[in-house]
Amino acid sequence: MAERETMLRKSSSTAAILMEMEAQIADRTIAAQEIEEALTAGKRVLASLEDASASLEKAENWGKWDLWGGGRMYSTHRKHEYVDDAKQHIHDANRLLHDFQDELADVKRGIDISIDISGMLKMADYWFDGLIADWMVQGRINNAQERALEAIHRVRTVVGQLQAEHNAAVSVLAGKKSKRIAWIEGTSPD
Repeated sequence: MAERETMLRKSSSTAAILMEMEAQIADRTIAAQEIEEALTAGKRVLASLEDASASLEKAENWGKWDLWGGGRMYSTHRKHEYVDDAKQHIHDANRLLHDFQDELADVKRGIDISIDISGMLKMADYWFDGLIADWMVQGRINNAQERALEAIHRVRTVVGQLQAEHNAAVSVLAGKKSKRIAWIEGTSPD
């Protein structure tokens, strides 16, 4: 096949066709790589957001226990451990989200998400360990969980679209490569 390709490159008419095919393959390869980079970045954001949501769910459960008066300081402490874990995951997600937005810009797409779960009234919850403080903290945890779940939904939607685009791009690329090989094998040099 390499010999046939070399012979085809010697003819100006077949060389031009071959070069056009190679240019299309190169363009499709770059497009598939850009989509794959955005897809990878999106999956990283999604993983971080899912970790944050899992921590918030645990904080919610401990918060419910705390509201019912169970565990007293222990449940308050456990609740805030999970809130702190969620904050770290959200911090990571926001950092990864910046990378994701950059990668999306490369494929002419965008997403506008930012999550902040600061201000959980941690000191008030410890100092005034009672129903009102517990209820206020629980409300903020629930609100943070809602925002996290909304962000997960939005990122998951974009990741799903990118996956479909990547599959299509890889398929088109494979088709162009097959067409090039078939053309080389079926074309006779001048």
